[in-house]
Amino acid sequence: MSSINTLHKIKSYGITAKKKYGQNFIIDENILSKIVQKSKINEKINILEIGPGPGGLTQEILKANVDQVYIVEKDKELLPLLNDLKKMFPEKLHIINEDALNFDIKILNNFPFKIISNL
Repeated sequence: MSSINTLHKIKSYGITAKKKYGQNFIIDENILSKIVQKSKINEKINILEIGPGPGGLTQEILKANVDQVYIVEKDKELLPLLNDLKKMFPEKLHIINEDALNFDIKILNNFPFKIISNL
């Protein structure tokens, strides 16, 4: 499986972290990998990631071969980059462009899931 170089994509799309959203983008794959390892996720679980930013953590979660990943991202500027990632995982990655504070989590109540975030 190929991966998207997050830093390269951030630069190519001209994306900068926005203070109004409290964004900070972790791009170090070692740190992202450790977050996933500490989350103790397995391939039989579904993930809800809040505020995926440019998708670095999302990509590491998907590498863990989980069942489904739902990401809730408010910043519309990040959607093209996240859609690039979705092209790699069309059946597993679901992008929800909403504010996580307004997101109706009830749509996920039909299956167990784990919430992961870099807030």
